Amino acid sequence: MTNLEKELQDANKLIKELREENDYKEAYIKILQVAETNILPCEMTNALNFIKDNRLGGYANYFCAGEYLEEALINYFEECGIDNLDFISRDNFNAWLRCEGLLAIVGDKMLKEANAFLDDEAINLFDLVDLRSDSTNLYLQNGEEVEEKLKPFIKKIDFKRLDIEAEKAFGSDFEGYFALKCLVKLINECKERNA
Repeated sequence: MTNLEKELQDANKLIKELREENDYKEAYIKILQVAETNILPCEMTNALNFIKDNRLGGYANYFCAGEYLEEALINYFEECGIDNLDFISRDNFNAWLRCEGLLAIVGDKMLKEANAFLDDEAINLFDLVDLRSDSTNLYLQNGEEVEEKLKPFIKKIDFKRLDIEAEKAFGSDFEGYFALKCLVKLINECKERNA
């Protein structure tokens, strides 16, 4: 490799890193605007990384992770009637949001999308899944029970084929699939924790 090729490779790597950093900062600002409260950097990083790492936004990047979290927050706020809360209730809500709230809201959206993906199976994940969050993790309390109920449905799914299709198509068309895949990952993590 010549010096020029090495410099070009280094420049491309730097551009990619700067783009990712910019996407992260834009996502952070967008979420703060929607949340209307300060969120600790570590909490934001955990939530955005969870979304990005599990491709819940369709693609593994901070831009899509920010879009996903923004949509999750807006929907959650509408459902809980955030605008109708009194000052003390809103303050308590903001304190929860600053800690484990972001991941809990991500988990809620992920379950809704996985539920929609399994729509034909007549199963309600909200009645079945005991999903918890702390400031760093989203985890299942009842992974073995969820696995037993979902095993017949999961066996029907061709994960390799869907992964290939998701790579070729628009990732946002596969959000339900990625949500179910994330749920399967959480089931496996629960089993490992309890082993």
